[in-house]
Amino acid sequence: MDSKKADQLPVKDAVYRFLNHGAVLLSFSSSVIAKVSSLTDKYRVKVFIIDDSMFGRNRSKKVELLARCMDHSSLRKRFYKGFRMLTLGWSDGYSFMPIDFSLLSSKKAQINGISEKIDKRTSGDKRRVEALQTAPEQIPAMLERALTAGLEPVTS
Repeated sequence: MDSKKADQLPVKDAVYRFLNHGAVLLSFSSSVIAKVSSLTDKYRVKVFIIDDSMFGRNRSKKVELLARCMDHSSLRKRFYKGFRMLTLGWSDGYSFMPIDFSLLSSKKAQINGISEKIDKRTSGDKRRVEALQTAPEQIPAMLERALTAGLEPVTS
């Protein structure tokens, strides 16, 4: 903000309004997917992929909703501090585009809870409430947002 190029950049409030809009990734991904789809054969199968990966924050101590999670993919079945990252993506068999994501915490294994200082009307509070849902509760809403944006998983 204090650099010589600050007059060429958008103001701070405009950047924060852009980031607070919940569908930034979805709108960007849908425009990129439209460009990719126009370059490929119309008979290529297109699918939605749901990925549940670990998002470790082992050095963190005071992160909101930080939880103790189990890494089921490793051979030793280790525990880690962090979140589970649920990602909805689109693929045509050759490329993968992330469409939507959610960081999931645990109600039972929480290390830190939700801060009481947060305004309940913000999109950040909605994300915090969403983080306490299970993956099967999240997936229908993620798919609905993708379909509403005009993304088609399967070609006819």
